[in-house]
Amino acid sequence: MSEVENRLTLAGYQKSKGNVWIKGNKKIQVVHSKEWNRDCARVTWKDKWEDYQAIIYDCTSTNCPAYVVPTQTLFNSDFVSKKRKQRSYANSGYWWTQKFPIDHELPRLIIKYGNRWDIIQKY
Repeated sequence: MSEVENRLTLAGYQKSKGNVWIKGNKKIQVVHSKEWNRDCARVTWKDKWEDYQAIIYDCTSTNCPAYVVPTQTLFNSDFVSKKRKQRSYANSGYWWTQKFPIDHELPRLIIKYGNRWDIIQKY
């Protein structure tokens, strides 16, 4: 069991289908990424995750921490808010994945939530 799976299990979450974890009516999405390093980061989100409690970017395979980001923080960010209004976003099926320079506003936002396991404990 990975560190992320272990922490979610200890917090009372159970794995559902795919990488969705559920505790009562609370949901968390885990996004595994091998594209996080000191130069770049891949960030993925889907509109169907908007009502989830958090998105965990599990980059532990690249020796980075797991980033436990409150979903509303991500969806209310300037970049994501603007992207969701674009026609290309609708054409993508209401999801987006992109590799960003590590100093871009979106990876910087996510990095602030490194190892913030207290976020899932609040719910």
